[in-house]
Amino acid sequence: SFRAILRDLARLQELEAQGFALTIADDAHELLGPMSSKGFNAYRVGKLVLGMSASTSFNDRERRTLKMAFPHEICNVEPRALVDGGYLSGVQLFAFGSGEELRSRARTGDFSEKELQPLRLSERRNKLMVDIATAFVTQGDRVLVWCIPGDKCGHPERLAELASDPQNKIWDEKKRVYRLVRAEAISSYLSDAECDRLLDAMGAGEI
Repeated sequence: SFRAILRDLARLQELEAQGFALTIADDAHELLGPMSSKGFNAYRVGKLVLGMSASTSFNDRERRTLKMAFPHEICNVEPRALVDGGYLSGVQLFAFGSGEELRSRARTGDFSEKELQPLRLSERRNKLMVDIATAFVTQGDRVLVWCIPGDKCGHPERLAELASDPQNKIWDEKKRVYRLVRAEAISSYLSDAECDRLLDAMGAGEI
């Protein structure tokens, strides 16, 4: 990613040597972080940089907004308008209560990986998540499951393995046969080539 390149001096120098006339930064709000912003401000001198983001700020606590890095706004469109215009697909969000509890001291902020471990390993909770996702797949929907971070992609890999279990078959109305659920785990730990393969498979309807 562009953000990662800004933290890699060798790759940044390589990028500079190629002399791009235009740099497009996706997820531009990530460039507002303390480390990324320092590299970005040094790189952007004398260059044309276009930022794109679905978020207007880095986080709520530090109040760093996109206008601090990109003062000239070109286009600002609400997601609802893009869905209505046919540029984005509508997304149905589904949440459920599993009954699992996290035991930790009174605190603020995100939970640590250690504190989240019981949720990642909960067989009952993971099975419930897969059952709900499978029900939507049976209806012909494609499902993205938001997993618990950390553990080097451990949680999405567990869910993908459960969903792809040979006993977890669904009825294919078009072909009039039972078939397996095709599930894959996607995370930042994968190589670019593997991500491209999975995205191509998703685009072809194979996942």
